[in-house]
Amino acid sequence: MKPKLKKALKITGISLGSLIGLVIILVLVVCWIVFSSSGLTKVAEKAIDKYSPARAKIDDVDLTLVGSYPFLGFRLNGLVVYDDMEASPYDTLAAIDAFTVTVDFKTLYKERKIILTNLFINGVYANLFTAADGSSNLDVFGMSQEEEEEPEDDESSMDIYADLQKISIGDINASYKDLASGIDAGINSLDINLKGLLNYDSLDARANLKLAALKAVISNDSIDAAATLNDLRLTGNLAKYKD
Repeated sequence: MKPKLKKALKITGISLGSLIGLVIILVLVVCWIVFSSSGLTKVAEKAIDKYSPARAKIDDVDLTLVGSYPFLGFRLNGLVVYDDMEASPYDTLAAIDAFTVTVDFKTLYKERKIILTNLFINGVYANLFTAADGSSNLDVFGMSQEEEEEPEDDESSMDIYADLQKISIGDINASYKDLASGIDAGINSLDINLKGLLNYDSLDARANLKLAALKAVISNDSIDAAATLNDLRLTGNLAKYKD
């Protein structure tokens, strides 16, 4: 290749790279102006206050393209659901370090439709408890409201669709105590990954599951047993189609 041609191609490549970088920066700036972090956080806090039957809080909500490009990612950081059951030994029912959902920005902007394309969850913690009388700290989610609110006719509302390509849930840790049956169990560092086609009507995905440890103890008047499982790995295909 001639030196002049090689130099011209190099300059062209650098120019195109700079232009693409500039476009990405401009898109991020526009998105940040339209969807400011403080504004998104306030919307999420209002939704939690309105729809969550349990006391909960979040640290913040922001936009991201890291790990979600070319889709637009909405990331929720530091979700905590409190355990207000008096008999429970826990103060936290569940917590998530980071929850990211990506959407098709073009469809969102042009057609005002929210199409979910990916779901990433990292750092999940859950503490489940059942008292000796059978009551559970999950009972709060089964409480029905005395008065059901009429659905709001909001012209600005958007339809939500699922056309997921990937679901990744990493570092799941959970404990379960049941005083009624004498069960004390827990899992550590469970990772679940699904990649393929996942929507409301069908499922066709490659699944990977990795579990660092599972421990369970059952101790009551009828049985006294314990079990431990370490380093479990499963891989397979999941398929389900609309009838």
